[in-house]
Amino acid sequence: MSETKPHILVLAPFPPWPLRSGGAASIFPRLVALSASYQVHLACTAPANLAEEGAIRQELEKFCASVTWWPMFAKNVRWHTREGLLRQAAGLLGPPLRNAMSQAAAASRVAESIAALHPIEIIQCEGSALCEPVWRSDVLARLPLVVVEHNIEHEFALECAEAKGGWLNVFLNRLAARQVERFCAAAYRRIDEVRFLSERDAEFWRRRLPGEARLTSGAGILGDPGVWKTDSASTGRLALLGSAAASQVRHGAEWLAAEVLPGVLASAPGLRLLLSRSLAPCFAGKSLRGLQLDFLDETSVAAMDRQIIACDAVVSAIFKGSGIKMKNLIAFALGLPVIATRKSLEGIPATHGTEVWVADEPAAFQTALLRMLQDEPARARAMRAVRALYERQYSTDGAARGWQELIESHRRSTPNPSPGGSAAPGGAT
Repeated sequence: MSETKPHILVLAPFPPWPLRSGGAASIFPRLVALSASYQVHLACTAPANLAEEGAIRQELEKFCASVTWWPMFAKNVRWHTREGLLRQAAGLLGPPLRNAMSQAAAASRVAESIAALHPIEIIQCEGSALCEPVWRSDVLARLPLVVVEHNIEHEFALECAEAKGGWLNVFLNRLAARQVERFCAAAYRRIDEVRFLSERDAEFWRRRLPGEARLTSGAGILGDPGVWKTDSASTGRLALLGSAAASQVRHGAEWLAAEVLPGVLASAPGLRLLLSRSLAPCFAGKSLRGLQLDFLDETSVAAMDRQIIACDAVVSAIFKGSGIKMKNLIAFALGLPVIATRKSLEGIPATHGTEVWVADEPAAFQTALLRMLQDEPARARAMRAVRALYERQYSTDGAARGWQELIESHRRSTPNPSPGGSAAPGGAT
């Protein structure tokens, strides 16, 4: 890698390779995009399976100037937030909060050691939980900071604490939370930009970011599958992506089976539904005469892509959870229109009636499904629109341009760091 490239420190909650989760599938392409213009120094937790450590490091070092493992963070625990405190009170936190804070202190030392070896000019945190190692360090806290927020569920934690924690725990916790929130108010002022993945995340940050900080949507980047749907002729097939291992996917499948598909089958008998074999029980015992289930070949991504392309549209019925749904981006990349709930499309700049059809009620969902099955001109227009959206915003090339411009704008907002990695004060907002 050229030494003339500026240096960026990327902090991640887990190794972004292999691509076994939506988080990894979002983080890894950002690393690839940044490596074209920056020397990327990645710090993340060590792989859970140490036998894979060598192979994972080898893959990451193709794009990163350095890869450093650091102490494990409890997933989705905001060290100094109401959520962390309330989860602890509700008994939902595995390791005690003080252990998580101790790990964060160790992580801060690791991050500082990287900055001592390399002239870091900007920091990118993949999740707000990883801001603590930055804020604990006088050196790192002076650098521009961009946060990619993956998942914030403060309201859920509050509900759990009130339901399970008892009134005394809730009272004491809220008392502590007041002190913590005052600290947060000062800390959040150091952030230059947050890219959010759901409307809940956006609302959280709108209340906390300083007026001059930027809040923007669409942090997902997806590699191009190299093949996509071009034939708009109807096949009478729909695809339902996802696994029963995810409760929100399972709940959506059960809703489709009970509330939506009976009405669709009355007008479109012989409908075929492509799905994971794990979701088959969601359709068992339902009044779905005439429905044929086809199962994804989950041994090969290429085989699954070919199966999905043979469908007319993708169905995405999600009613809970947060973060960008990778299944929708996969559909866009493969050129398939999406019929979805509002929750499923959070953080995705798609337009109802153009790339997607949005419906939360069974009757409206039925109408949207039937239109995608029966209206070839509308289906052809939607196919072109979703592929254009993918190429503009989610392809590696398209998204990389925007991401590089974002990082570069913040890097230039601070003076160059002095030799050894220490930065001049005043860089972050």
